[in-house]
Amino acid sequence: MKGKTRRVLLVFCLAWVLLSACTTMPSPTLPSSSSTSPASPASSLSPITATSSETPSAPIVQPSPSLPVDSSPAPAPNSSSTLVPEIPPSPAPTRPAVEESTATPTFLATASRQDQDGWIHLVIQGDPYQRGLQHGYLLAGEIVEAIRVRDALLQMDMGLTFAEVSATAAEMYGPMLDQEIRQEMQGIADGVNLGSLEAPGEELTFEEVLGWNSLIDLSTMWAVNTSGSSLNDHCSAFIATGSYTQDGEIVMGHNSWADYAGFAVWRVMLDLRPEQGHRIVMQSAPGLVWSGSDYFISDAGLVGCETTFFNWQRFDSTGLPVFLRTRWAMQYADSIDRFVEILNDRNNGGYANGWLLGDVRTNEIARFEQGLAATRLDRTVDGYYAGYNAAEDPAIQAESGGWNADDPSNFSGARRIRWGQLLEANKGSLDSELGMTMLGDHYDTWLEREEPSSRTLCGHYEQYGAPCGAMDGKVTNSQMARQMSTWARWGLPCGMAFDAEQAIAVNPGYGRLEGLLTDLPSQNWTIF
Repeated sequence: MKGKTRRVLLVFCLAWVLLSACTTMPSPTLPSSSSTSPASPASSLSPITATSSETPSAPIVQPSPSLPVDSSPAPAPNSSSTLVPEIPPSPAPTRPAVEESTATPTFLATASRQDQDGWIHLVIQGDPYQRGLQHGYLLAGEIVEAIRVRDALLQMDMGLTFAEVSATAAEMYGPMLDQEIRQEMQGIADGVNLGSLEAPGEELTFEEVLGWNSLIDLSTMWAVNTSGSSLNDHCSAFIATGSYTQDGEIVMGHNSWADYAGFAVWRVMLDLRPEQGHRIVMQSAPGLVWSGSDYFISDAGLVGCETTFFNWQRFDSTGLPVFLRTRWAMQYADSIDRFVEILNDRNNGGYANGWLLGDVRTNEIARFEQGLAATRLDRTVDGYYAGYNAAEDPAIQAESGGWNADDPSNFSGARRIRWGQLLEANKGSLDSELGMTMLGDHYDTWLEREEPSSRTLCGHYEQYGAPCGAMDGKVTNSQMARQMSTWARWGLPCGMAFDAEQAIAVNPGYGRLEGLLTDLPSQNWTIF
């Protein structure tokens, strides 16, 4: 990025940022692992293949033959996955001129932005470059502010510049981009530069947009390389169908856990209407071509969300990045099996998750646990699955250093118990309204009382001296998903408010976040 001040592009609520923001939070006791000691912290990002230096604590099983992982070499430059159609290269786009006037640029004719109850509802459509141009132009101000905040946090917590991050992303993932994503990213950069009348002189580059979209992959690599594991512990989720729901169809809910300063930009409800593939409605952040929080609905009839696996210890730097595989799966999958197949294509282990998926055409639901060498797919038309940041499959638990939900005192175990209590107690009556209530639940099963904490479905870390926890809520059902619609609440899903100025005054340790933390007022649930 060019300008008077070198800026670091927006990064997701990465594990090390969350942990550094939560320095006084009690650390969970991790199961012992026979893996080798992690390398000393590196001063910069460098590609590694964790699988070549670690010995898993338990045998790693290969995925089922019906869900193969393609172990072929990385794709040639500008090539996409073999599982999605290639978008033919178009002539180099010409940035349209935008005059400082009240006239609406012509490229915005098929786009819109609406601010509603804390969310930004963004609709973009057209060819890849046009969609990116609309995205960057309409969110230019948010991208500039998000960069300012993330610049400070990244330097404060990691000591890395975004120039280093962008260079690594360009080297590792630039050759893997398909034409569609490449053109959309270029459009975002050009749109910000055209639309940044609020910040004149700013200049965003394609490489920085690529770096921003690559940060979750690179954060996993960095964490595994420096500390041996990626300590993600955020998000609660459920999906239910059949005899568990009021109408026998799917109900799905999800909330995102993060540090309040870093995740405050994840308030975009993006309605992506591409020329090829399927329309997607997904939670996202300014400048992303994918979700990053992974709550989505597609007009193929698919719905999904995920929770990350805590203490993740595996990464393959030769694999396809998660931002590509996830975007392709959401846009091009027309079934649960196809979604899983695309996610598994040259999986790099970045952002290992437990996916909760549903098909509203059949009301079948699935839980897809994706490790690196191991995966597991469970499915049913009568039952439920829940997400609590731990895998059920022993082989995937081994790739997480043995972390599991068997201990009722940890944040995974307590939430598994609570999900079971609520979903069983409300069998036959689950609907969207109950889903909203459950996402704001504060009952701590370990303490056996109402007390918001890291063990409750609506997570809170303030009592540990850390400004982080659950920051949103989303719920949909089969009927709504067929209409590409969802309920969403920005801010704490329980409805509590967070006052940044008051929090800084009460907690001296928050002083470093002055000017970075923002208020999270109590917002209404709203329909998109």
